[in-house]
Amino acid sequence: PRPSCGAVWAIVPATSGGAGTMHASSLSRRQLMSRLLTTPGWQILRGALVGGRTVATTLLRYLRRCSALDVRSLALFRVLLASLGLWDVLNRMHDPLMPFPEIYSDIGPQPRDLNVKLFGQLKSDLHGYLNERLAIHYCTGSTLVIRLIFALHLLALLALLVGYRTRTAHLLVKLCHDGMFYRVPYANHSGDLLFRLICFWSLFLPLGEAFSIDSLLRREHSWMFAQGNDRTISSPTTKPPVRGSRMWPSFTSLASFGYICQVFLVYELNGLQKTGKDWRESFTAVYFALAPDWQRRPVFGDFVYQHLPLSKLLTRMALALELFGPPLFFVPTPAIRFACVVTFVLFQFGLFCCMQALWMFPRISSTMVVPLLPSAFWDNWVLRADMSGARSTASLVRSLGERAASWAGGLPTSHGQQRVAMAYSSTTSRTTFTFLSEVLGCVFVISCIFYICMENAHSLKWVSKEAMEPLQTYARPLGIDQRWNMYAPFPARVGGWSFVKGHLADGSEVDVVDMMRHRFKQSVPAKPMDMRPG
Repeated sequence: PRPSCGAVWAIVPATSGGAGTMHASSLSRRQLMSRLLTTPGWQILRGALVGGRTVATTLLRYLRRCSALDVRSLALFRVLLASLGLWDVLNRMHDPLMPFPEIYSDIGPQPRDLNVKLFGQLKSDLHGYLNERLAIHYCTGSTLVIRLIFALHLLALLALLVGYRTRTAHLLVKLCHDGMFYRVPYANHSGDLLFRLICFWSLFLPLGEAFSIDSLLRREHSWMFAQGNDRTISSPTTKPPVRGSRMWPSFTSLASFGYICQVFLVYELNGLQKTGKDWRESFTAVYFALAPDWQRRPVFGDFVYQHLPLSKLLTRMALALELFGPPLFFVPTPAIRFACVVTFVLFQFGLFCCMQALWMFPRISSTMVVPLLPSAFWDNWVLRADMSGARSTASLVRSLGERAASWAGGLPTSHGQQRVAMAYSSTTSRTTFTFLSEVLGCVFVISCIFYICMENAHSLKWVSKEAMEPLQTYARPLGIDQRWNMYAPFPARVGGWSFVKGHLADGSEVDVVDMMRHRFKQSVPAKPMDMRPG
């Protein structure tokens, strides 16, 4: 007979002595599905799906924890970054060996047409075309315009230092520093590349969220908005943080994860490329790095250089730290992360005390790891420290900040609060444009993380040159091209300096860019190969 609407056809096994028959089963669809769900195959599939979901959730939770950056650490990083930028720009402007602003103009030793001849790719491919346009120092050869560009650079650094219009000031600093980097390549130092990279990645981080004029303006605007609308703002970012409270937020995003990846690659790639015998067998790399007298400092550098067993010990320690220390940056435990930050800062301080050839690199490298300071550093140590006299200082700073906010239009006036606060809103409506911008931002950051990983894999010869060329064409104008091979695979045995011949009106020849020749005594250590074991 034909089955009813609630029944299905089923094949039942044959009885003893008979054959299997097809008949109308009285099982409903729900009962049959429940039986299917209890079969071993479905149980295995269900367990795999549940396990995969659990692993994905755990991994996502771990990535959120390891990429969380405290906004107070970001604020300290902002102050240090702006201070280093100010020191660098002022030093370039007052360097007697490189006259400013002539060295960046067409009347200097490297005019723009000479740059095009030396670096022909500037107009022969897309990478060079974009680099020439992104380098704003290429826009003119006039000394007056160069002075104006440097003045804009200084103003942007000052605004970044105090945290006023932080994102705009940060972008201007990035553009001005890239232009200065591309305009006169031989005037760059060892820390320029690292400064460009951390400027790029920190563009996506909220550097002005704490200890800044922007945060003061945001809080005052939120207060005025609440007064004008007769309601209280519930957003945690609009309330002033209380001493010792947990109201300081942490920032977690793909950009913070990309920043940590960049810090990891800087040190890890340096360690992986140190494959020479000086690093892996005889452990004399530090000795030969300090051999030229113009590279080492008089006191600590000379002491390490004169004691070979100490230099061997430092070689082993430096190699072990660069190989096994960077992976600990991805450990979200506050104590481990704080220990990593302190260790790498002390490592760079040791390089600064022993080697003067590195110049700004140790300072910038120490600044680079500051955003990784955990929240426990501020909550458990800084805020609980004995701060006698700090309250009066804090009140003074707050009063000055309120005056600055009042001058900028942040405090209420006698004409009413509603008109001043109309530009502020505590809630952001998720429009289609906001959603699309967030998606595009995530795609862009993921692409940048992918590129820096591929670029460093290419430096290890894990990726072919042909595979990297299409990526380099579009990614290098962003200033994220990199290669970390400092003193790798072994320290250089030959040194030197650059000079530019110039002819005066009387026909005599001079060195236009004198690279401090009094420091280059051309002295060679007494029988260095005899002191090298093996």
